[in-house]
Amino acid sequence: MSATGPVGMAVVGSSGHAARVSVPTIAAAPGAQLVGVLGSTAERGRGLAERHPGCRAYADLDELCADPGVEAVWVAGPNDRHVEHTERCLAAGKHVLLEKPMATTLAGAEQLLELSRVTEPKLTVGFQHRFRPAHRWLRDAVQSGLLGDIGLLRIHRFWPFPYFPEMPDDPATSWRSSLEHSGGWALNDIGSHLIDLAQWLIDVPARLVFARTANVKFRQAGAEDTALLVLEAGSDATLTIETSNAMPSFPGTIEIHGTAGWVRAEGTFDGGGTILTHAGDRHAFADITTAEVYDQALADFLDAVHGLPAIGATPRQAADTVAIVEAAVRGHRPVGLEP
Repeated sequence: MSATGPVGMAVVGSSGHAARVSVPTIAAAPGAQLVGVLGSTAERGRGLAERHPGCRAYADLDELCADPGVEAVWVAGPNDRHVEHTERCLAAGKHVLLEKPMATTLAGAEQLLELSRVTEPKLTVGFQHRFRPAHRWLRDAVQSGLLGDIGLLRIHRFWPFPYFPEMPDDPATSWRSSLEHSGGWALNDIGSHLIDLAQWLIDVPARLVFARTANVKFRQAGAEDTALLVLEAGSDATLTIETSNAMPSFPGTIEIHGTAGWVRAEGTFDGGGTILTHAGDRHAFADITTAEVYDQALADFLDAVHGLPAIGATPRQAADTVAIVEAAVRGHRPVGLEP
């Protein structure tokens, strides 16, 4: 692979996130070249490929993996196919940018973790909220000791379903609301980002202490639409995660309290946002679009491919998040299911 030329990339997925984010982000990236797409159906794959000159549609994953022009793959298919698709791409020598969650089960995540340790290609898991400027400011503040020893971190973010206009209003028609296929609905769609972010901000892995999951609105769904998690990190820090796709809410917030001070971030998940501190300072961040955040996430992945420092989620960090989600949904009981 050339150290200076664009990295040839393919996308697994042809609708949803793949069509809305992965393909256009690669197509616009100066450090990457969109080589091809693998769709859930041949028709979908061709339809997406035809919108991008020079992009081919693969008949199957074998054809994608055999293409010498593909150096890296953005895996953006349904959650329950992540392990299969990623395993085969890594085994074929392709670097992988894998959409979250890493897997729907901890066993699957550990399978990929072990494979990543013995293969040369890079595996990065796509938690793009790490790349928002306000979140990087928060991490620097924590790491610099500005807040002292961290005792409490709280993240709140709701996002009503359907998230995008093309999504069906009825969750029963979406794999996302199936616990078997998604591994967790609100927790994997939204909450996994918050769990990853919380651990990344304080740079300490966490474990689940308590989980309350519920179906507040989508009462016939097989997976939760609302969750409250309490985690512990290290010996002293408590992390709380509040998420839902069933209810509207004020913009997402992050609060961090330490022995030397506190900070509160508001609106940072949907734009630039602001951060208030115990010293009375107010930091306003320039607006950043979702596309620009993904641009930075892809650039970071390409740095990793080239052996340069990167801050994207490692397989170990992503597996830690899967462990928390799996433990949280283990006790979930859909409404109407007899105990």
